[in-house]
Amino acid sequence: MGTSNTNLDRRQFTKLASAVGLGASVGLAGCVGDDDDGTTYYFGLGSEMDTLDPQIDTSARGEVVFGAFSEPLFHFDPSGDVVPHLLSDYEMLDGGERYVFEVRDGVTFHNGEAWDGDVLAWNLERLYSTQNPARNVLGPEAEIEATGDMEVEIHYEDPYPILPSYLTYNTNTNTMVSRSAFEESGDDEWGVSVMVGSGPFVFEEWRRGEEIRFTRNDDYDWGPEFASNQGPSNFEELVIRIIPEETTLVSEVTTGNVHASNYVPPARLETIEDHDDTAVNRIPGLSVLSLPFNQTRELMQDINVREAIAHAVDREAVINTAIGGEGFPAYDHVVETVPGAWSREEARERGITYDPDRARELLEESGWTNDQEGEVRTRDGEDLNVLFRAVDIGHYEETAIVVGPMLEDVGFDVDIEINEIGTYWDMLEEGEYDIKSAEHWAVANPSDLLADALHSDELTTPGGSVNYTNLENDEVDALLDQARFDPDPDERMAAVREIQDMYHENVWYHPLYGFTRALSYETGLSGTDEFFEHELWGDQYYLDKLVFDIETE
Repeated sequence: MGTSNTNLDRRQFTKLASAVGLGASVGLAGCVGDDDDGTTYYFGLGSEMDTLDPQIDTSARGEVVFGAFSEPLFHFDPSGDVVPHLLSDYEMLDGGERYVFEVRDGVTFHNGEAWDGDVLAWNLERLYSTQNPARNVLGPEAEIEATGDMEVEIHYEDPYPILPSYLTYNTNTNTMVSRSAFEESGDDEWGVSVMVGSGPFVFEEWRRGEEIRFTRNDDYDWGPEFASNQGPSNFEELVIRIIPEETTLVSEVTTGNVHASNYVPPARLETIEDHDDTAVNRIPGLSVLSLPFNQTRELMQDINVREAIAHAVDREAVINTAIGGEGFPAYDHVVETVPGAWSREEARERGITYDPDRARELLEESGWTNDQEGEVRTRDGEDLNVLFRAVDIGHYEETAIVVGPMLEDVGFDVDIEINEIGTYWDMLEEGEYDIKSAEHWAVANPSDLLADALHSDELTTPGGSVNYTNLENDEVDALLDQARFDPDPDERMAAVREIQDMYHENVWYHPLYGFTRALSYETGLSGTDEFFEHELWGDQYYLDKLVFDIETE
């Protein structure tokens, strides 16, 4: 087995890499510094974003920061339903070809600008521009018009019925900002020294590499109806500290120098759990790491070979070694926390399980033979060689290193190529891999995740997108389009299920594991139960700013 350089999905890579490789984990602890009397909420981040503009940044760390000062048009409520937030009401007409948004009255930005139809239309135009990295989730080109002081219409040529779910906070690029503040600030100020939203906290200062400071918006009283506190916040100030060194971050949590951190590494969660005053709560994350089989490579076109690779991999061993046990076996591309997903039990019934003997049988059926177990198999004088490419980032690299010997055990000759990110993407675009460590994120709908993974519009070669199988299948494309664009929600879900069945029958990917999102917190912190009860708390970081409080003696 050879090893050289390590890679990932361009639209998701920024977010994934920013989340310490494994999705966000959050930590909370006691009192901070001489000025702490329970009125300042300290949150620790492991790294910082390039900009505070929530319509540009796509990182997981941005989820924590943007929930302080900016807000979306919709929220997911605790049961996973989409409910209006900065809208008083909305209508979806003609199966999703047209939307009418009624702007919520009484909302103001931190600079005093009123929230109205013109400001909403401007925000949507900006979101639909090419500068928005999450532009793809907003559907095809649309006409946007402020049709009244407090009304906006959106017109599509074809139905796009899943738009509201993508205008939630879950896609943190889709929060609203002040038009006047944007237009009055310079390019070197906006997102750095100027950032104006309508949320529960007002941005004050960003000291690069050190902290981001906010003060309470005392006028804020329009929080979600399902939150026990609609505002103002229980805290007078919010300070987000940048603490990149993991040992320091863990120490700051356990000694009470931050109240929150979403960067406690999985390997350090036990330290949080062992501390008398802190605890850890875990939920499944929203992404799955899988092995895609590149259909431009002749060997990967043999379903017996694909299935043999799948049977050869011991998920539990990979989880324990590659991500320190902080994950769960995945048997489908869509994790159970995504609305409309199969349960883990249902997915397991359809997935391929660890069975190296079956892997050997399948390879024999395809003519790949050897004389003794563990020896490289051959066919017509050719070795059974597979190229495993990965990017040199934590669990992507570790997964390749752990999986390689498992494949060798059933007779593969495995070359592992681990590259820095630039080389990695070049190699993907050239199709130079059989399998790789891949990760796709689902935010609100399984349909878009599956489209990223399987639609021919998303081929890795030559465009550098994220269909790592490079599958080109008209039937699959048609089902994926139906799953996203059919006006009937039952028909959309039926298409999703059919795609999932084909996914498993054809073994285009082999899902390995999902990631744990962990919240480490001080046991005396109030409001945590409400936070945990939200089905998607790992992506609802506005909620902690409203419902958390610090008990002081």
